[in-house]
Amino acid sequence: AGLEDSLKKEETLLLDIGSRHTNAVIFDAEGIRDSINISIAGDKITDAIATKLNISHLAAEEKKKTIGMDPSVEQGQIMWIIQGQMQPVADELKKFINFYEELHGRQVKKMILIGGSSQLKGLGDYFASNLSLPLLPIASIVPPKFLPQALESSKYINAFGLAKLSFAKNLELSFYQTERVDLQQRVTWGNFNIWLKVIFKQLGLMFVWLKRWYISVPLAIL
Repeated sequence: AGLEDSLKKEETLLLDIGSRHTNAVIFDAEGIRDSINISIAGDKITDAIATKLNISHLAAEEKKKTIGMDPSVEQGQIMWIIQGQMQPVADELKKFINFYEELHGRQVKKMILIGGSSQLKGLGDYFASNLSLPLLPIASIVPPKFLPQALESSKYINAFGLAKLSFAKNLELSFYQTERVDLQQRVTWGNFNIWLKVIFKQLGLMFVWLKRWYISVPLAIL
């Protein structure tokens, strides 16, 4: 939702690196095409630095944030530790992209990096080089002139995207109001619309599962 329409014309890899998980999504103008979740992210990097250097997690976190993948600091020691944690992520992403391109016959053209751990120095260039994808500058998504001073736009891109969507579509978005239905409750005209939402949501999840099964089974047989 945070992207301009002109940037959605080609397949794009959105890489969201948080503290516990790395989420990768391929999308285009029609929406999300595929996604994976990798259980390697910022916390794993901190743990590795603390273990390798035999220092506290607090000190490891500080080195991660201030040094990142800068090869000129501490003889590149921190960079190599981070690279050791991120290389399996890069390898998994290559498989993900190759599978998508072979399956759909369309090429992923560019990459966007977001999330708290994406702020590490040199990490964007590392993934751009490993995946051979140009990294889309975050300023092209959220122009700096619209941001408060010193605000890390990529860290809060989800909030910016939802705000833009709400403004463009004149929607009221609230994460505190939820619609729930008791499955033991009888269907009435008062809750009929909620029942329909529950049913269609379950049908959608079933369709996604069947689609993945339909694709994965023949591939496993071959």
